[in-house]
Amino acid sequence: MSNANFFGSATSNFLQDDVHEETEADSSAEFDSRDMIIFAIDCSPRMMVSEENGNIPFTEALKCVQSVLLSKVFSNTTDLVGVVLFGTERKENPAEFDHIYILQELDYPTPGRIKQAENLITNEVSLTEEYGITTTQFPLGNVFWTCGDMFAAASKGVSSKRIFLITNNDNPHGGNGNLRRPAIQRAKDIWTREDDKDNTLDDGDLGDIYEQGNFKLEELMVKIRRKETRKRSQFSIPFHIGKDLTIGINGYCPLIEQKKATAKKVVTSGERIKEVQTMTTYKCVDSNLILSDLDVKYFFLFGGEKVVFTKEEIETMRKFDAPGLTLLGFKPRAALLPQYNYRHAMFIYPNEKDYEGSTRTFTALMDAALDQDKIVICNLQARINTVPRTVALLPQAEKIDDDGVQVAPPGFHLISLPFADDIRNIPIESTPQASDELLNSMKTIMNKLFIKSDYDPMDFQNPGLQQHYALLQAVALDEPFEYPEDKTIPKFETINNRTGEDILNFKNLIPNFKRNADEISDTGTRSNKRQAPILSVEEACRSEKLDKLTVPVLKEWLASKGITAKGNKSNLIAQVGQAMEQ
Repeated sequence: MSNANFFGSATSNFLQDDVHEETEADSSAEFDSRDMIIFAIDCSPRMMVSEENGNIPFTEALKCVQSVLLSKVFSNTTDLVGVVLFGTERKENPAEFDHIYILQELDYPTPGRIKQAENLITNEVSLTEEYGITTTQFPLGNVFWTCGDMFAAASKGVSSKRIFLITNNDNPHGGNGNLRRPAIQRAKDIWTREDDKDNTLDDGDLGDIYEQGNFKLEELMVKIRRKETRKRSQFSIPFHIGKDLTIGINGYCPLIEQKKATAKKVVTSGERIKEVQTMTTYKCVDSNLILSDLDVKYFFLFGGEKVVFTKEEIETMRKFDAPGLTLLGFKPRAALLPQYNYRHAMFIYPNEKDYEGSTRTFTALMDAALDQDKIVICNLQARINTVPRTVALLPQAEKIDDDGVQVAPPGFHLISLPFADDIRNIPIESTPQASDELLNSMKTIMNKLFIKSDYDPMDFQNPGLQQHYALLQAVALDEPFEYPEDKTIPKFETINNRTGEDILNFKNLIPNFKRNADEISDTGTRSNKRQAPILSVEEACRSEKLDKLTVPVLKEWLASKGITAKGNKSNLIAQVGQAMEQ
């Protein structure tokens, strides 16, 4: 789609999203912060015309919807997604507006809803026959009115509401001010907060709204993805800077391992699938009687003896002080050594809820620390039942990319420092020293394999998770399973072309390298089979061994020839064969 436009309604910001959130320690508190998205898709005839790249705008819009539904099925199942088609012959909406059809009400993502979008993409369900396409002009404001009604019907416990209007008409109602201005005003009514709804638009405002809403479809997908991660605070505590100076802060976890969801046990013997309820009971070893929680005690070994504690005494042992962060002093930035990183860092940001003026004070501390290249040493008591830790606050300035999108927020990285009890002595006292010839040979290899661009974790997805999700999706939607691309596999052909001879020379410089390798092979700890040489794509094609090459190697070769790689491995092999014939 050359130019897909949308209006976005986002009623949240970094600070306000977390004002009413509970900490994870409070398991009884219900965390209900759902995201609501409505896709309003234009069904006019111009949306059905194939573009220069072969893509049909309406189909690409549905792929966008399907991608979001799939993403939320695996990540945020409580979020609500709706789809509205406008420009249809049929109508289906509460207000009975003509040419507006609610394809999917605001509801949780399900396999059935994903399949419905898939059927329209593959033309198993014909848009023209099922819903019709009209060329009749109608008020675009009715589309926003319909979306507003959908939001109102499902607005409980929602942190953000967004509308993505997808069309390739850059200026709807451009020649008809009587229809255009009400449409823009209705969009602004949804966009603005409740106390701003009385605002009106003049002619100068219209350009600003269009400028904010004018995105390509690819950029739209990036914008949606940026909203996927919820800003849920891990703790909300006071920050005691001085005796009479306290501000509020929120703590966030910027990095945590994404794991597969645990499979739940169910019973399928009846008509419905029922989840198994897990219950834990304690039995006395001697009497075989069921014990209550009051009967169970705990013990620690002390000098070989069992010292018994009650549950209340155990909880008392874990309580040190009221939750809070207390400033102890400052150190130069260079004092924060890499080996002092006890575990992954948290990120803190000011919270105005309990302490007014927290943002100004927090910003002054952060700017001063950045200006003097200092870190802040503090004592952290995150929650009442956690162990206090000494932490370092590393300041971070805000970073914005060329598109004006924030890539790094301003604040402090909260780095846990080790105690003396946490330090472990490494038994290695010395290491073998390499000769200058070996050192220079390895430098040559490193220079040829140097990755110029910065490492961006967004470029690499966990292959284990992706395979799990792909298999789950295939079973749920009754689709054929295809192994997803693993971007972590090295580019063997490129590595061999760049450094093949250098690596061989390096191995020849290592004393007794060949003899040691043979000894390892003779002992049976290494396979006696010699590793097969890495074939080039041309050699593999001539020997009809293209199926032995990996998908990344095939894609890299096609890209080097200016060919866009498409489809699975069998399709890639066919593309390579056609290119070789030409």
